[in-house]
Amino acid sequence: MRVGWRWMPSDAALAEAGPAPRLAWRLTPQASFAAFVALVMALALGSAIQPGWGTIIALIGIPTVTVFVSVAIALMLTLVPVCLCLVQGVARDRQLEKLDALADDPLAHTALYRSARLRIAAVKPVTIGYDYVLPMLTFSLIVLFSSISSWCAFLEPFYFDRASAILGGFNALNKDAVPEEYQRGTFVAGATAFLGAYIYVLYRLLERLNLDDISPITFYRYAGHLIVAMIVAGVARHSAEAMGLQASNWIIPVSFIIGFSPDLFITALTKQVMARWKISGMRDDPAAATRPTTLPLLMIDELQQPHIDRLGELGMLSAQDLARRNPFLLWPRVPFELALLVDRIAQAQLYVLVRDAPLQALRLLLVPDIFALHQRLSDSVARDPICAAIGIAPEAAEVLMLQLESSPTFTQLREVRDALIPPPAYSAATSLGPASFNQGHLASVTGLSGA
Repeated sequence: MRVGWRWMPSDAALAEAGPAPRLAWRLTPQASFAAFVALVMALALGSAIQPGWGTIIALIGIPTVTVFVSVAIALMLTLVPVCLCLVQGVARDRQLEKLDALADDPLAHTALYRSARLRIAAVKPVTIGYDYVLPMLTFSLIVLFSSISSWCAFLEPFYFDRASAILGGFNALNKDAVPEEYQRGTFVAGATAFLGAYIYVLYRLLERLNLDDISPITFYRYAGHLIVAMIVAGVARHSAEAMGLQASNWIIPVSFIIGFSPDLFITALTKQVMARWKISGMRDDPAAATRPTTLPLLMIDELQQPHIDRLGELGMLSAQDLARRNPFLLWPRVPFELALLVDRIAQAQLYVLVRDAPLQALRLLLVPDIFALHQRLSDSVARDPICAAIGIAPEAAEVLMLQLESSPTFTQLREVRDALIPPPAYSAATSLGPASFNQGHLASVTGLSGA
């Protein structure tokens, strides 16, 4: 059989030849990493103890060595975000393994479990493939160019001794002005904004990895963020006099902050210009008395700061965020037992419903979470003090119960809570009467109708 310009062997010839010989050894990822670390350590120790390095530096010149070091740093800064994103597939597989461990448990029949399993299985990890190669290449080139410029531009004075409209602003229009010092200051603002933007991008990439929220457009967005941050820092530098600021006092810290949030400074500059020229079109902020209060996670019982920081990494910055989360999406990622996680989400739902002062009053009445509130409201004897604590009339208790039972976040979380109850304990609980758990609901969820 002939294909193109080469003769291909037939199937019979391939069968006679047998399998191709295999290499006697295989370089595993762990061995590759160990070899790389050993090489870096050897180079570092060699450069520290080898006197000949000084002779080499003197021979090729310090500026040349500076360029080599700058390029090495730029390559490192370019590779770090890309390498971070490539671990998403490992994280996804670990989450699926943890959920699959519950496949034979009654919890696997709950709606939240099925939703979490489908969502995690649908995640497409970041790979250097057709979908991601162009966005990642664009992002990497911008980081590489910006980093090399930030480290190497000061080596040669010709970058700044010629007037530039970008670096010099209005000073470029003045032929008698010496633009070098001013333009260096503008470049410092842009370089500092790049460092701030780079740190912001790293932080956001880690956050998106935890949330499985990385797509090809993510790299375009962060590439644009780096460019916009540097441009806004330069414009802010040129606008310093208009805002009554001395550049030498603010250029470094403000440019660094601009790197984190350039849109904030775009809004500030817009307001300054519109206020100076008395241009209307922007609405006033709401009055302080009508703004909603914050719902901090510190109000959840025994939720310490390290746990709050871990939840913050997953995008939960308030009790409102926690109250609406699927526990099966959080459980594979946080160091909490599933029952404890359900309990804390139930506490968050109660906090979001009643807010600060009523929450403390309910805790004194031994109502720690939203399930206990629903149970007390369903009892005609126990509901009066509960209604007084949350500030509603007893006649409104039935409506509040219907409100809870029509909420997907409450009903789905209750389904998970019910599936966590062992059958013997559930049988004892249902003997207490209608104020306790719904036996028919639990039986349909767990398949334990005969329990």
